[in-house]
Formats: sequence, structure tokens, C-alpha cells
Amino acid sequence: MENFVTILTEPKAFEPILNSLQMSLLATAGCVVVGVLIAYAVRRLRFVGRSLLDIGVMIAWALPGTVVAINLISAFSTGNGFSFGQALIGTFWILPLAYFVRFLPLVFRASSASLALVDHSLEEAARNLGASWPRAFLNITVRLMLPGVIVGALLAFVHGVGEFVASVLIYTSSTVPISVAINNRMYSFEMGTAAAYGMLQVVLIFVVMWFSGRLESGGGRAASRQAEQWTN
Repeated sequence: MENFVTILTEPKAFEPILNSLQMSLLATAGCVVVGVLIAYAVRRLRFVGRSLLDIGVMIAWALPGTVVAINLISAFSTGNGFSFGQALIGTFWILPLAYFVRFLPLVFRASSASLALVDHSLEEAARNLGASWPRAFLNITVRLMLPGVIVGALLAFVHGVGEFVASVLIYTSSTVPISVAINNRMYSFEMGTAAAYGMLQVVLIFVVMWFSGRLESGGGRAASRQAEQWTN
């Protein structure tokens, strides 16, 4: 119990938990926005290179985390156009970017699978009745594919909270995530504190999964009711 009290009361000890939450939430939000748009482009649009876009997104999932981290170090150790001229190595933003690159395929694939179950005629009907594409896309397509998006976001967030392989190469003293904090405490022979971090990580993931399950079931029922109304 003393280890839990130390983690929850001392700012320096609680910082890894806060870092993991912030970085995983930012990465998950980016994965949802980009993953849904790419899934829509791959599933619904016809353009040259569509298959290459699909492969390009999924290849990050096949690469080891160390490869992703080393490439990010090489790409963002100096300023470039993608980072608006700023070097991201040594800053807070490099870790959310690493999580975004690594776990975007989870949201993309889940969104793509969910979108495959949505009848394209519903969106076409809305467009024919005068709705703009953004309104039809957000109010109909996104709502109906919401359960799949939630599943992908859940997986991305959970993996982000526990990510270690890439984090250990690019973290700084002020951006230590939970996984790296556990590793550092173990190497310092602070086994009790490391175990307390691990238990808090398990509880955090359990709470997120429970909340997401409730949200998914509620969103899925609402989407089904709306689909029945549109098709009747």
C-alpha cells in the first residue's frame, strides 16, 4: 500500500501515468480522424493507388517498434516540412507521433471492416435529398460505423498505454510513460513500486475497456434504430 500511496501522492511518481494518458489520448484522437478518412477513401472512392494506400497504412503494423522509433529519430531530429520546421526529438510530441504511426492500422482496419457493413445507398439517398457530403458522411456513415471505430480506438489507446518498444528509444526525463517507468524501477530494484505501476496500468486498461464496451453497445443500438427509421 505504501507504494500505491507514493505513486498517487508524489508528483514525480504520478507523472508517468499522466504522460501515458495524455500521449495515448492524443495519438488515439489522431488515429480516429485519419483512420476513418482513409478507410472511407479505400472503401468508397475509386482512384489510382488505392491499394498502395491500404498497404502503406498497414505496413507500420508489420514493422518492429524499434524500426519505427529509429526512423522517427532520423526524420525529426531536425526541422522539416512535416514538423513545421521544428525538431521533435526531445519534445513531448514525438511519443504521440510514434503511437499514432504504430497504431493507426488498428483504427483503420476496424473502421474499414465496419464501413463494409454500411449500405452505400443510405449516404446516396441523403445526398439526393440535398445533404452536403460532410453532413451525409458525419450524420449517416460515421454514425453507422461508430461501433467499429470505437473498437479500433480502444485497441489503439490500450496499446498506447502499454507501449514500450518505441518509447524506450525516444522518451525524455519529462515524458516517461508507464511502461518505461516500470522498466526503470525494476532496474533500480524498486520491485514494489514497479508492481504498483503495473497494477495501476491493468486497472486503467480495465476501466477503459469497460467504458468503451458500454459506449459501443449504446452507440450500436442507437445506430441500428436510426438505420431502421431511414429504411422504413
